[in-house]
Amino acid sequence: MTFLNPMILYAAFAAMVPLVLHLMARNQTVRMPFSTIRFLKLAQKQSSTKVRMENFLLWLVRTLLMLLLSLAFAKPVLRLSGTTSWSAMLGTSRRDVAIIWDASYSMGYETGRKSVWEASKETVESIIRGLSKGDRVSVFLAADTVIPIVGEATSDLDFAINTVKGQAIRTTTSNLSDTTVAALEALKDTNHEREFFIVTDGQSLAWNGFRQANAQGQAAAEPAKAGAPAKTEATAAKPPTAWNPDKIDKKSTTFFVALLGAKEPANTAPLRVEIQPPLIMTDTAPKMRVTLGHTGVAQQTSVTLFVDDREISRRAVDLEADTGGEAEFVLPELSAGNHKARIETGDDGLSIDNTYYLLIKVREDLPILIVGNAEDTFFLERALAPTDKASLKTKRTTADALAGHWTATRSFFSATPSRSPGRPSPISRSTPAAVASSRFSPATRPTRRITPRGRRCRRKCRRSSAPKKRPSARDWCCSIRSTRSLPACGCRRASRRPPPFSAGSRLANRKARARA
Repeated sequence: MTFLNPMILYAAFAAMVPLVLHLMARNQTVRMPFSTIRFLKLAQKQSSTKVRMENFLLWLVRTLLMLLLSLAFAKPVLRLSGTTSWSAMLGTSRRDVAIIWDASYSMGYETGRKSVWEASKETVESIIRGLSKGDRVSVFLAADTVIPIVGEATSDLDFAINTVKGQAIRTTTSNLSDTTVAALEALKDTNHEREFFIVTDGQSLAWNGFRQANAQGQAAAEPAKAGAPAKTEATAAKPPTAWNPDKIDKKSTTFFVALLGAKEPANTAPLRVEIQPPLIMTDTAPKMRVTLGHTGVAQQTSVTLFVDDREISRRAVDLEADTGGEAEFVLPELSAGNHKARIETGDDGLSIDNTYYLLIKVREDLPILIVGNAEDTFFLERALAPTDKASLKTKRTTADALAGHWTATRSFFSATPSRSPGRPSPISRSTPAAVASSRFSPATRPTRRITPRGRRCRRKCRRSSAPKKRPSARDWCCSIRSTRSLPACGCRRASRRPPPFSAGSRLANRKARARA
């Protein structure tokens, strides 16, 4: 037997009130002067037994009345197993049970010898074992997303228990509202009695989905109360995946909540780390500020800094009730490279969030490019790098050299042959060496095109000693669509970017070959 309102059972102590009244009335004695009591003593012997019995029955009726009233307000529910004789006489109804199981990382809180997760697993197993033959069960894990471990309701209770035993705690938060909606959708087509069990540790963050849905419902109802124009059905309706208690059949649906967490959990965790200055050099000693979060009573904890698995410093921090704190560290001078670091707080009930990992990057020098001539940048170079051992390494260049470098880089990517169907693009390769090697491979070798007009090269050719002969297709000025395009006549000057390939250039190429 279970009770829907078990707190009302405390009202059963009111059954002591009739007993107190009975004892108080029994001790009252009235003295009256009378002439003779000879006949009264005879009558008292005959009626004393009858009066005592009436008083006892009156006290018993009053006490039972108080007990029955408290029991009725507690709403008892009697569950009969399908194998008992009482169930054979009275009959039992089939049930479809859905278990919403909180799997957030806060369920790993240690309460004594075992964690809340282990206690919740035992609770879920006991719920499944308490089902009768013919009842069906489905289990949903509430993480940041809904995880249906037994999505479709099944009557194979042994399979459900074995599935529950193999589950592990998640390292995310939980959303009980979405999981409850998924459980309602799974049992919406059933004709049996529906029961939903929510097993959680009672953390406030998991219930935010219900609060937001109720707040949206109240906000939508306020304009209607104030006389505002009613919203249309498209704007007033909630999403199908949102929690909406109005759509629940309250006659055949019952919800049970099992709160297994600690009443006053205490937890401390590092939340944020700031390093000043952000750019760390080998000759600097930066400062680190750690922000702590704390829930529970006021206490003192320790914060330890480790760099490359070596303890650097330890600080003691006083934390007030349900507030955070800060701890500051001074990092030593580190060598150039990446260093692994972590922040650890003292032991508490939830050890999964006691460590904060980070990576510290230390630079040996910082290259700086200065654009300008030597006279204009003289003082700037000396201010940034007064000695050769300075951490700031300066390099000077002129504006024309920088523009030429930018133009060459831009032409490198703009003049690369376009990718044909089925052929990989050379620009998509990771390194310039790979691009250069792919340009001369048979698969990506650029083709030479004759200019549409077929004009001869007017540039001064360096091959002056070459014998004169009839100009062929190679002697005509051509344009190679690549970064280092040289005309076939041997000119060392790079040709301009050719016009887009068209049918006219293809025809000119055929005529040049025919003349050759």
